[in-house]
Amino acid sequence: MTIRGGYASCTATESTGQTILDADGQDRIFDIWMPKGEDGPHSVVLENLLITNGYTSQSGGGVLIEGRPGALSVTLNNVRVENNESEANGGGVAVLINEAIAGHGGLVLVTDADTWIGSNVAGHYGGGLACMNLSGYNVGISNMMVIDRTNIIDNQATNGGGFAAVDCATIQWYSGGSMFLIVPDSAIFGNSATGSGGGIYLSDGSRMNFRGSSGTSSGISVGDLNAGRLTFNQADMGGGAYVTGPSTRLMLEDVIIDANSADDDGGGLFVNDRALVEMRRGPTGPTAPCQPSQSSAGITTIPRCSRLRNNTAGRRGGAAFVDGGELSVDYTQISGNDATTQGSVVTVRGTEGHPGQAIFSNSLVFGNSGNALFYAWTHSDLTVGWSTITDNVSPTSAVRAFTNTGSARVRLLGSIVHETTGDVVSAGGNGDFDVLTRCVMGHQHHSQIYGSWDRYQQNNPRLMEKDATRLHYPSPTSPVIDFCDGSTASNRDLAGRSRGSAHAGSPLVNPPAWSGNSPYDIGAYETNWPVLEDGIFQSRFE
Repeated sequence: MTIRGGYASCTATESTGQTILDADGQDRIFDIWMPKGEDGPHSVVLENLLITNGYTSQSGGGVLIEGRPGALSVTLNNVRVENNESEANGGGVAVLINEAIAGHGGLVLVTDADTWIGSNVAGHYGGGLACMNLSGYNVGISNMMVIDRTNIIDNQATNGGGFAAVDCATIQWYSGGSMFLIVPDSAIFGNSATGSGGGIYLSDGSRMNFRGSSGTSSGISVGDLNAGRLTFNQADMGGGAYVTGPSTRLMLEDVIIDANSADDDGGGLFVNDRALVEMRRGPTGPTAPCQPSQSSAGITTIPRCSRLRNNTAGRRGGAAFVDGGELSVDYTQISGNDATTQGSVVTVRGTEGHPGQAIFSNSLVFGNSGNALFYAWTHSDLTVGWSTITDNVSPTSAVRAFTNTGSARVRLLGSIVHETTGDVVSAGGNGDFDVLTRCVMGHQHHSQIYGSWDRYQQNNPRLMEKDATRLHYPSPTSPVIDFCDGSTASNRDLAGRSRGSAHAGSPLVNPPAWSGNSPYDIGAYETNWPVLEDGIFQSRFE
């Protein structure tokens, strides 16, 4: 069945706009329901509609979709869902799985790039859009939703201001598009939650892949060439996203997490109770540096990149807070984040049975403010590897471990730490500490480094701005070149260059005694300085 609006009159032959369906606060607009036990497939298409002023004390203020994955599928094409309210879940749209066959899923909801879900309110989960699996069955990991560049903007809920999923898998979400002034045409933007997850809330084994890419998903052409965006969302915990529970997964690929805030912990991300969040460039890493944004006539395009920036927390974890979960951040620029107490980049903690784990690698960390940048708290496991940490705002420590009960394990590997103040690695409290610094160049003498160290040198890494795409890049004679072996290194650096290229240029300035024994450059970048026949570098150095 297709319900298509946009016709100017009963005699019009073409749809040229959107038909307004206004419930005036009396009820929801659409209730699309498939009874339990009924066979499918059933398909419903809503097209060229404005769905507004719906209200219900139950789920789905504007649209309720209730049925079995693989038996009921609803598509929204050029549908605007706004100013609707649910006292339960899904202020704009609610998807309720009322029946399922264990291990067998299928598409329930598809939206296109012209669909907009904004200014809706939910009393519990998902101000804009909610997915709730009420069947009691695990439907597996096949695609349940394909969201293609749909704007989720200015929605409110207790949890998941923009989007919430409880036991729903898998959600394929393609963001991207451009921005007009500060308003995106495709993002999870400006949503709020009084509880957790201003932009996104995932729990109970939900799985979501949030991408800034193009391709095909479930036979549907999706995405474009721009980065995905999770921006300007706010909550008490997890301003951008809150992910909780065993088997709950959020994958962020070529996404910019920007200007989100939490009153408490986790301005950008909150990873809780054995959940996993991965943030990275592309499915296999970068093939080239991130390109700068391009603006013309008020329209801005943001090429694909992974950035974690300008997020704030009222207490801990400006960019991210990990509480018994697992966070992996790779090939990412991390900048401008702030936390009032500790961990402007991340705070990690857990319990004895479920330690919090965080791994940051191949990343550039600059311009963050607050106390310790990376903070390993009670029952934590923190690794920072092959990254450049520099030009942050008066950090007390680049990496700090603190616990009075339990343990804290810290690894700082293959990295550059170059600040004007603060410690490279510090610790406090009476707990058990396991701290190793290996293949690191820092601004402090090795006697001030807490824990054990190997191949540590106090030195100036001689960083520069190579071009608009490579910030804080080692100069042609930087002593970080050929500093370490590749036992803990990735195959590529932040700019997509293969690691482990031996230096063939001019002599390095004040290199360590072991320099040249191994061909891996430490920090976010493997340097690449072509040399002319006369020995002059092809760069701004002369």
